Amino acid sequence: MRASRPARANPISRSIKTSPTGHYRLTGFEPGAAVQVFVSDCFPTFEYEPFFAEVDLEIGTDTIVDAALRSRFGRIAGTITDALTGEPVDNICVDVYRWPDGDRMGTASTVSGSYRFGRLTAGPYRVQFRGACPVGAVLRYESKPYRNGDAVLVAGGETTIVNDELRPVAAI
Repeated sequence: MRASRPARANPISRSIKTSPTGHYRLTGFEPGAAVQVFVSDCFPTFEYEPFFAEVDLEIGTDTIVDAALRSRFGRIAGTITDALTGEPVDNICVDVYRWPDGDRMGTASTVSGSYRFGRLTAGPYRVQFRGACPVGAVLRYESKPYRNGDAVLVAGGETTIVNDELRPVAAI
């Protein structure tokens, strides 16, 4: 992490890295000065949203600024089960589409029926389940074009859970 504290009246800029515990200490500011604190992660990751605060330094005390950084990225994960038996279903293609621009990523469900997409830019996505994976394989389960036809919202630093049940083709 990097912190800069330029003073409003007398521009001073310092960049430092935080300690492994996430703390930093800057000295040399005039007591009573108003300073700006800007905290962001270091290039090249830009994993977190920047934090900005203006604080007034009090005479004879340390000023503490807590900066809770929030990740720009979230995850979508879930489990696919058989609608008739409740058993997990493997090798189901799961696609996520960034909404509305349409960027697509895909994966397949595991033996436990689970799937996961990580490092998704926060925002709306549509989730699609295809009953045969890879493409051209024998269709064992129904396909669902989009999860309930609605976009799911991925929030930074969080996992959005999208579970679903698919019906076997023979039962359709």
